[in-house]
Amino acid sequence: MRGTIAIPYEATGMSGGLLGKPDKAEELRRLVLRLQDGDRAAFETLVDRTQNSAFRLGYSVSQDYHLCQDAVQEAYISVLKNIRQLRDPRAFTTWFTRIVINRCKRLLKQKRPQSLTEVVEQNQDPSTDGLEEKTGRRLQLKKALLRLTDTDRTILSLREVQGYSYEEIANILDIPMGTVKSRVANARRRLIQAYDVQ
Repeated sequence: MRGTIAIPYEATGMSGGLLGKPDKAEELRRLVLRLQDGDRAAFETLVDRTQNSAFRLGYSVSQDYHLCQDAVQEAYISVLKNIRQLRDPRAFTTWFTRIVINRCKRLLKQKRPQSLTEVVEQNQDPSTDGLEEKTGRRLQLKKALLRLTDTDRTILSLREVQGYSYEEIANILDIPMGTVKSRVANARRRLIQAYDVQ
């Protein structure tokens, strides 16, 4: 399958960002308002509603399970500390997505010395001696993703894994929509090249 890469559906989780469906956006807005009013129970519910998608986003940006856990945890701490600064509760998803991405990038910069080979070996499960074709393709995709820049991984994660629209990505990254489209296209091209190199 040269020239195209299909990210497995199960790896994408739900589409449409941190909550997925428009009717859930209202629930999230209400939770944010409650949290801004000091309701700590709202924070627990907010975490419960967003943690899986936040983790998927963090992992797709970092490609490191432990770093992702740290980044997402730091992102939630930041939410607790800064929620009152969020003027429009409807902007929570964009705001929180930025926080998760920035935490991942910061932690990745601190961690950089590890080589690609060490990452791949560390993430292999020793109990699976006969890797199936599907597992082999996933590993190959993971290696290709690790060859990309943080910027390319981030833009692909937002578009392909989290399912954000070009307009939503433009808002999250605070860049023009035309720039988003060209970055997505270029990142896809580089991913295909990195995948084909193997």
